[in-house]
Amino acid sequence: MNDSSRNRFPLYDPRFEHDACGVGFVANISGRKSHDLIRKGIQSVCNLTHRGAVAADTQTGDGAGLLTQLPTKLLLADVQGLAEKIDSEKDLGVGMLFMPAADEDAYSLCRALVEHVITSRGFGFLGWRRLPIDLSVIGDSAALSAPNIQQVLVKRPRHVSSAAFERMLFLSRKEIEKHILKTDVKNFYVCSFSSRTIVYKGLMIATELDRFFPDL
Repeated sequence: MNDSSRNRFPLYDPRFEHDACGVGFVANISGRKSHDLIRKGIQSVCNLTHRGAVAADTQTGDGAGLLTQLPTKLLLADVQGLAEKIDSEKDLGVGMLFMPAADEDAYSLCRALVEHVITSRGFGFLGWRRLPIDLSVIGDSAALSAPNIQQVLVKRPRHVSSAAFERMLFLSRKEIEKHILKTDVKNFYVCSFSSRTIVYKGLMIATELDRFFPDL
């Protein structure tokens, strides 16, 4: 959740900066889903740990993450009553959100804005899931600044194609971000909002990724 509106100075311009991230891509060419792909994806990120920085506590990294297909079966098994609310796995959309952790009023405001956008755009609101995390595996400075990570679950409207559903989710994400910018809330970020993919990421070293997120 970096501030992208940093001031320019005579000898400095944020546009000069470039990412130096290492990126890996793992896929099954036959299209078969497997947790082995997740394991190999995490391993590929771990093999690129040297591309990142580490704080003085040796545990706080400058960020690592994983984009993968939506773990629909995991969500259906974990969220009580969810399976009865959707007709097909393709009807489920999930937003991965970083929410304010220390300010309850800001958290409530963000939650209300997200729900407003979802319902106003015709989605079925299915509820919230607080993402299971393990703060003990990351550095102290990262743990102190960790957001409240929530997943918002939505249902595809009737007579809407999969492609249109994905487009609606993207536009909803942009609308949510626009509304938040009009408030005083600073610690809010949409990692992903999709019916196809989801992003797990945080301020950590790659080797901490799967231990921090039990979902993985």
